[in-house]
Amino acid sequence: MSKLLRFMGRAAIAPVFIVGGKNALDNSEQLSGVVEQAADKLGIKELPVSSNLLVQANGVSMMGLGTALGLGIFPRLAALGLVGSLVPTTYAGHRFWEESEPEKKNTQVLSFALNTAIVGGLLNIAAAPRTKHKEVSKKESRRARKAEKKAARAERKAKIESAKSSGLQKVGRTGGKLAFLTKCHSKCHSK
Repeated sequence: MSKLLRFMGRAAIAPVFIVGGKNALDNSEQLSGVVEQAADKLGIKELPVSSNLLVQANGVSMMGLGTALGLGIFPRLAALGLVGSLVPTTYAGHRFWEESEPEKKNTQVLSFALNTAIVGGLLNIAAAPRTKHKEVSKKESRRARKAEKKAARAERKAKIESAKSSGLQKVGRTGGKLAFLTKCHSKCHSK
């Protein structure tokens, strides 16, 4: 996958978190009730910090990690951080199984499914290979191939020089190998 496509994918997902984080900060009082309800459903009697502070911390982390993801700053780490933020947010905010009205239930199911798809995209970003290491290995393999070719040429040249110095004459290639005749053999049979 090209660098441009990776950048475009990250840039397309990032605004969801930047806008969502700002929304959480702007509406932290209303959303803190949702956090308390989800904690009660999970059997958590008392949160370690206020639910309002949890909502604000989640909003700030979404904005920061979304920005980092969009700019390509530690994108794999940012994607994993956003997964860690989005999973509890989805569980607390889109509890479709508790809705009785069909319209609200459909809206919550859709929102839950969208967030699940976004988690899938983030996991794909987090699992993407590091491109710099791949480029380095391509360069290294190219250098190794060049060095092998250079060594093979030097070996062939050394064989030819050795053959010439011992009185052999180059005839040509047979089966990929150089063939040599002795000088006397070529003189005797050249008539």
